[in-house]
Amino acid sequence: MKSFHVGFQEFQLQDSVRGRELDGVVWYPIDTHTKMDTIRTSPLFRSFSAKRNAPLAKGPKSFPLLLLSHGNAGLAIRFDWLGASFAEKGWIVAAIDHPGNTALDNTPEGIYRVWDRAYDITFLLDELLLRSKWASHINRNQIAVAGHSAGGTTALLLAGARMSKQLFSNPTPHCPKDIPYVTEECEQVAQVDLHQFTKREIEMSYRDARINAVIALDPGFAKSFNPKTTNTVKTPLLFLLADHLKWPNTGIFTEEFRKLFPQANFSTPKNSVHISFLSACNEKNPRSHNAPICIGDTDRPKLHQEINQNINTFLRRHGFGWHSE
Repeated sequence: MKSFHVGFQEFQLQDSVRGRELDGVVWYPIDTHTKMDTIRTSPLFRSFSAKRNAPLAKGPKSFPLLLLSHGNAGLAIRFDWLGASFAEKGWIVAAIDHPGNTALDNTPEGIYRVWDRAYDITFLLDELLLRSKWASHINRNQIAVAGHSAGGTTALLLAGARMSKQLFSNPTPHCPKDIPYVTEECEQVAQVDLHQFTKREIEMSYRDARINAVIALDPGFAKSFNPKTTNTVKTPLLFLLADHLKWPNTGIFTEEFRKLFPQANFSTPKNSVHISFLSACNEKNPRSHNAPICIGDTDRPKLHQEINQNINTFLRRHGFGWHSE
């Protein structure tokens, strides 16, 4: 049910301690009388409806907060399908680009450094709760994190799961042979010397106790987690795993995650693949017909509806949701 229209803003944060500049976006509830615009972010992907820089909706004193972490070589804006949907339901939704692991700035080493991502999300949460205009409008008892692929791994670290230096390994051990630029990147990742990463940074806890629920969308790094830390995570967890083992082949770790997190909720949207959790492609653009990021699933918008419903049901079961005052 749509209770609100959608506001949209872009922002930039400077983490001076770590020397990281974080570009981000926020979707948020606005009054339904506001006329929305068409927001186009890329010719390859569908647009979405929102109103830039509109005032926050009047009425509720506070709204739940959903933080989003994109996958390897992704962008925060590719969560438009999830961010806009939850803003309509009365959520403030914020996402940031993770430097060193985005579509515009990606390095083989950055793919491994998922702990930097966890720090990014904690820094984002600090800024939202302490120094932003949103601070007084956020329900601090209703904060959730969702992430896709490496972003799902990030979310699990924030829930309290920890990795093992001994087990730490390549998150994409099976490289596709028929997608040139992907094959090249995959081979570069395999050549990274893992000894450069310290035991401390790999194994320390990145748990953020302010986070009340975590959603992992087809996450990676299953073989790198310390099983002694995963089954004791108390934060409510929802895994949404791809149905088909098509590129990128993260689905091979489905059973590992079930064993690592027996306390979690699991769901597998039918006919989904790893890239089903990205924006829907623009079928009017001929490039989308053959772009690897656009092929493999049958009806991505329909899958997005199912995924949104699964996440919403999970969160409401754990007490999340805005309430009229």
